[in-house]
Amino acid sequence: MENKETYNGWTNYETWRVNLEMCDLDMEEITDIIENYASDVSDMMDYLKQHVGDILEGEANGDFDSFSYNYASAFTARVNFHEIANHLFDSYYEDQKYKESIEYAKSQPTKCWR
Repeated sequence: MENKETYNGWTNYETWRVNLEMCDLDMEEITDIIENYASDVSDMMDYLKQHVGDILEGEANGDFDSFSYNYASAFTARVNFHEIANHLFDSYYEDQKYKESIEYAKSQPTKCWR
């Protein structure tokens, strides 16, 4: 049976939206996180949950009883952080494979020796 809650290829709308707006990291950031904080998917999930929580707390300005903070917290509770963590690791490994490819070597500037 097909899960009708999927959204744009993600588990649900909440996962898609949080990935798009809060976890849309560039490769330099992903590499830094993997090499310094999150060596596996479980660690990456913890990192992302903390990251999103920090964003929500920053937006709340200390008002953790506000409607908007509670609404955002309920929204992010439905996020599949495992899926986002896997996506980031996949991106990282694809980038590493590319850096080992001949295409990458050809794209790098060469030095001319005289």
